[in-house]
Amino acid sequence: RQCICKRKMAEGASNDPSPPVALAADDGTESGGGKIFFTTSDLIARINQSVAEVSSDGDGNQATTGAAAAPTGGFELRRQMPDGSTRRADEADTAVADLQSKIKQTAAVLSALSAEEKMEWAQQQRAEGNKLFARGEHAEAMDVYITCLVAMDKLRGSADAGGDEQAKDKEDSSATASAVFSESIQREIQLPVLLNLALCALKLGMLRKAESFCNFALQTSLGADCPKAHFRRGRARMLMGSYDDARVDLQRALGLLQNANADGVDKDNGSKTNDDSSAGAAQEAELKAVKKELQKLERLEIIARKHEKDQRKAMKR
Repeated sequence: RQCICKRKMAEGASNDPSPPVALAADDGTESGGGKIFFTTSDLIARINQSVAEVSSDGDGNQATTGAAAAPTGGFELRRQMPDGSTRRADEADTAVADLQSKIKQTAAVLSALSAEEKMEWAQQQRAEGNKLFARGEHAEAMDVYITCLVAMDKLRGSADAGGDEQAKDKEDSSATASAVFSESIQREIQLPVLLNLALCALKLGMLRKAESFCNFALQTSLGADCPKAHFRRGRARMLMGSYDDARVDLQRALGLLQNANADGVDKDNGSKTNDDSSAGAAQEAELKAVKKELQKLERLEIIARKHEKDQRKAMKR
């Protein structure tokens, strides 16, 4: 989607657009009011604020020349259509533009960081996303989690570059170090972030996206046997009415958790559990949640079969 910022024309105003008003110099405040990113929406709001300040008198009243003056139209985000025309951007268009801003800013920040600094930055972003999720700001959390995936790609590039710089006699050790680093990226960034994205999508009713994020998680080497990935994909599929596929996922999650309890392994990250009491309690809670979803699925399947039977009877009449 291609969006542009365009001057809104107030009713009765001239068709000649006024030149954009330059933004004021940095006053020391954080861009976007302390937010992590300065988005397209923030930029337009800042421009319109500057326009309003220029167009008003010292007391905040609209400046006038003569008896009356047309109100300032300000600027708005517009979507450019294939024929060259534009229309006002809707909420989805604005969300896409804002996310693109965040990704570009993320890439710019990461370009100046070392591999270790990129890893630290991604972990901080993941923690910030967790805070947003805890506050119920699921859409905002998704955007932050996506920047973690951008950081992950940059981290992999750093690992590959590091390997290329090694001397010939160190190629084997470099390859081993690169593999360990890649696994660390997957364990600490990629897999948990994909699982969090799937959960956010479920909370927002974005069932196809939730399924896709789980698919990506299950395609990773560490995620193939991850109970949470199967569980969340099973929930998404159940809510979409794909009951057979949902049952396969939920039963797979149940089996993995039961095996993990027997082996003392945390299947979500593939490591041995150190704190038996806390890890055991967490896995018991997960088992309970999976069994509850399977019971819900069974009820839905019964209702679906009944509806199908009633429809067949109705068609025979």
